Amino acid sequence: MPVLDINKNEIIYHDDFPNNKQIRHLEVGASINCFGKKFYPACYLTDKEQPAFPHFYEKLDYDETNSHFLDFVGDFYNLKIDRDFDLAIFCNPYGFGFRGKENSKKFLNKSGQVLRNGGEILVLGNSANAWSKYRNAEKWLSQLQSEGNLDYNLQLLPLTTIDENHHYRTNHTFRKVVVTETTIVNEMYKIVKIN
Repeated sequence: MPVLDINKNEIIYHDDFPNNKQIRHLEVGASINCFGKKFYPACYLTDKEQPAFPHFYEKLDYDETNSHFLDFVGDFYNLKIDRDFDLAIFCNPYGFGFRGKENSKKFLNKSGQVLRNGGEILVLGNSANAWSKYRNAEKWLSQLQSEGNLDYNLQLLPLTTIDENHHYRTNHTFRKVVVTETTIVNEMYKIVKIN
């Protein structure tokens, strides 16, 4: 059964990463999830490893449990991108994000590099995940800015609590790094690139 985006259109595979400037959103660490394609249709999905599932584009009958939806395989920190995006999406990240000062610095600087001025980092995660926890983002962003250790001026927006009735949770299953395991996303926040 095809996976539909918020506009009720079948999601699209983009084989031209990162060259199509009409695609203004980038999801990093997507694995077999297709959150970006569902809720932000003009979106590239990337991850550093190819999932052990066939690509949805290669199957006549696919769904969110038996396929992956990546447009590009590559390590976020080593991506060579000479363009910018409006939105960088991180759903329940693991291995990048706000776990300690150096990880936070690397994550924020690379995210800032791929965003236009006014662009946003969107983080969704479980409050138990140290890589995405809002309190960690608040702590490390504040400390790195006060020390002058960031390449970009970034502003953390207020936390949004995601309850069981939120349309993201009622219309999407969030997965862990072990793709057969799911997680409950209960936090969402944005960080805006000022300049």
